[in-house]
Amino acid sequence: MDVFKIFQNRESYFEEISTAQSNKLIIHQLIVICAFAFVYGVVMGSYHSFLQSIVAGIKVIALFCAQL
Repeated sequence: MDVFKIFQNRESYFEEISTAQSNKLIIHQLIVICAFAFVYGVVMGSYHSFLQSIVAGIKVIALFCAQL
């Protein structure tokens, strides 16, 4: 498994992270986090109305991105 290679050879793992492909990975992770933050906001706002749930989803994403 690739997971255990990290523990066996740390130097090559950190070299792989520092390549240009890591920027693509970071962007993909940010998109996934924003998607889950939107879902979390929708669930929080769904107790009031549909519009409130959409606004809460956008608000959670905005607050998360503001903290970066």
